[in-house]
This record gives sequence, structure tokens and C-alpha cells, in this order.
Amino acid sequence: MDQLNDLRTKTMPLFRKKPVTIEARQFIHHGDERLAVKFAIIDWIRSHGGTAHPQDDSIRIATLEGDHLATHGDWIIRGVKGEFYPCKPDIFALTYEDATSGTAPRLRGWPSVRSDLAGSSRSN
Repeated sequence: MDQLNDLRTKTMPLFRKKPVTIEARQFIHHGDERLAVKFAIIDWIRSHGGTAHPQDDSIRIATLEGDHLATHGDWIIRGVKGEFYPCKPDIFALTYEDATSGTAPRLRGWPSVRSDLAGSSRSN
């Protein structure tokens, strides 16, 4: 009961993500390379013990929370425990930076996202 009272009367504590390095690939498909890109990402996931299957214009990825679809522009992340999951490009750009240069990731194929991010004050 004390814990419930604490939750009702106190400000929720804030937390910051620890800086970790992850692997990620952006799922961009154009023209003749569409299938090659899709299967290269699926092969990468499977080569690290993950499960992924092609779907029309997307990739179905088995995540810790169930199956998720990665669509054009999404980043596929290999997490700190080796798990895979898709991430929308705007969230990826707000959350991650290049581990070697410290710059924001290049959002290929999403010019409107790039311009939206320039004035964004949204946080996760």
C-alpha cells in the first residue's frame, strides 16, 4: 500500500538510455534491387540467429514482443542481446548517432522526415 501511495503523490523518476553500440541496416528498396536488398537483410538477420520472412513489400521479423513488419525506410536493429526489431526512421534518427563519427544517421529515401527532424522537439 505504501508503494501505491508513493506512486500517487510523487513525481515519476526520469531515466536516460545507456550509451550502447548496436548494428543496424536501413530497409530501402528501389527498382531492380528491391528483392536483393530484402533478402540481404533477411540473410543478415538469419545469420545471427534471428527469424525473418519476406512479405510483399516488407519483412516480417520475429521480435521479443512477437512478429513485427519492417517496411520501406525502417531501420532493422540488432539489439544488445542479439535480438532484432524494426525501428521507424524518425525514431531512429532521434535515438541513434553514427558510432564512429557521432553524426545523425543519413535517412535515405525519406526527405520529408529529414526536414521534420530539423524543427522537432519531440523526445522518447
